[in-house]
Formats: sequence, C-alpha cells, structure tokens
Amino acid sequence: MNGAASNQMSGNYTLRPLSSNPFLQLPDPHTAKEYKFGWLLRKCCIDSDGKKSAFLKRSWKMFYASLRDMVLYLHKDDKVFKQNNFDNITNAIRIHHAYASVASDYRKKQFVFRLKTADWAEFLFQTANSNELYEWVSTINLIAAMFSSPPLPGAIGSNKAFQRPLLPVSKTRYSMQEQYEYHKKHLKQLKGDLSRLESAAGAFNNPQTHTPIVHFDKEKYNYLQFEIQRFSVYASILEENIQAEQNIQNQQSPKPVVINELNSSNIYINGGIHNFPESNSIKQTILQNCSAVSPSNIHSNTNSKKIN
Repeated sequence: MNGAASNQMSGNYTLRPLSSNPFLQLPDPHTAKEYKFGWLLRKCCIDSDGKKSAFLKRSWKMFYASLRDMVLYLHKDDKVFKQNNFDNITNAIRIHHAYASVASDYRKKQFVFRLKTADWAEFLFQTANSNELYEWVSTINLIAAMFSSPPLPGAIGSNKAFQRPLLPVSKTRYSMQEQYEYHKKHLKQLKGDLSRLESAAGAFNNPQTHTPIVHFDKEKYNYLQFEIQRFSVYASILEENIQAEQNIQNQQSPKPVVINELNSSNIYINGGIHNFPESNSIKQTILQNCSAVSPSNIHSNTNSKKIN
C-alpha cells in the first residue's frame, strides 16, 4: 500500500508552529514517520470553537493528504507532497486524541468518514473506495491510540461548571502495552463517571414525587458518551495490534495481504503486516454501512488516483 510506507524527508529545515498553536511544531524530518497518504475530499463541518463552519468553508475540496506522526497534512496537489514542501501548512490537522469513524449518517456521498479532533473540530473526508475508507479510519485511530498522551485534569473554576480535561499535544512516554493498560483503566473510569451521573439524574427526577431534575450537566453527559466510544476503539485496536505483534514474534505465517470486506484479517500499517482476528468488530462496524465493491489487492495503486 503506497500510503503505508515510512518516509524520511531531507534538506534544510526550520521548526515552525502549526497553525495558531505555538506549542505544536512540524515533525523533525529525520524522525517523522509517514503512515499513509493519498487523495481525499475534505469538508469542514464544525470549527474548534464549537460553532458551525462558515458557508464558504463547508464546500468539498480536494487535497493530497499525508499522515506524518500525529499531523495530517493536506496539500493542494501531489507535486508539493513529492517535493517535501511544507511551507504552507494552513490546512494541517492535529490527530492527537482524534477519533475517526464512518459517517453512516451522511447520504450525499459514498465512502465518507468523520474526523473529530481534540479541540472538538469536525471534518468529513471522502475516500476512493471502501478499502481506502477502512485504511484511513483504522490508521488514524491506531496512531491516535498509540501516541496520544494521557489527558490532564481540566481547569477548576469558581462556578463548579464542568471543564473538559486538557489533551496534551506531546507523544506519550508509555509503551504500547502500557498505553493499552491505561486506555482500559481510563475507559472503566469514564463508564463509572457516566453511571454516577445517570444515577444522580434519576434520583432528582423521581417519577413518584414528580420532582423535576434540579441539575443535569448535559455537556458532561455528552462528553462522557463520546469519550467512552473513543477509548473503547482505542483499547480494542491496541489489543489487536499487540496480539498481531505477538503472532509475528511467534513466527506465525500471516495470511495473504488482501482486504476482503467480509472476512479479511490483515492490514498493512507502518511498513508491516498486522494480523487481526476474523471476528474483528471494529472492521465490521466500519464497513457495515459501505456500499459493496469488489475486493482489491491492498498493494494496488489506489492512492495515486484522484477521487472522481
């Protein structure tokens, strides 16, 4: 797969901040890994301030995408990408703590996935086919799960309003196994927080006394639901990746590298074959709303073609 190759940049280089964030810099050309690249159509939906994107920004635009470390660069053409020219990074998107999922509710185009970022911005991306759809979704979620640092406690205000935790830009220091254990622990904590919030709301809304809900933090409720979904995927995809690496270490021969929409167990990520269980619920969820297409070999040059 073209987009799964690791790539090293060369030449003169100066670290520059990404967008308006002075703390996030471009990846070092000598250490940055490229996990996937290819043509994508992008549509802005929600800006980082939580407001709906302006009308002119909501139109679909074609980009040549390059996922390097935890930054998704969007180039206007592949010539800039091939020249390793990163002078214009206006359209770059940070994927630390990001979550990608199939946009099954979007009916106007096929093979579309939704990307929600750490600052709660939201984008839609159209891919060329269902294989590309799965590869982009799974690769983004895998990189975010592997490298996102643990959240920090949110700010404490005098009004006791709910404050979302801070999501660090820096890479985690945990190993993959430690990251997996953290995701499981944090997921359990999130589920407990949601259960306590729902119990408190039920206590205030007693159907026998018809007591109305005194206070229900809807923002916190929506946050917990989303985080439970995100960390469930993070934990599942890391568990499968760890198992795949163990299988390789045990010298188990991988199956042919072909993605079949119904029963494939392989994916080529970051330069290696990863064996996933046939009952991979993540892939089934990703593909269940996609239109059927003929299975194609994962090494085919799908990334080199624009989306019609």
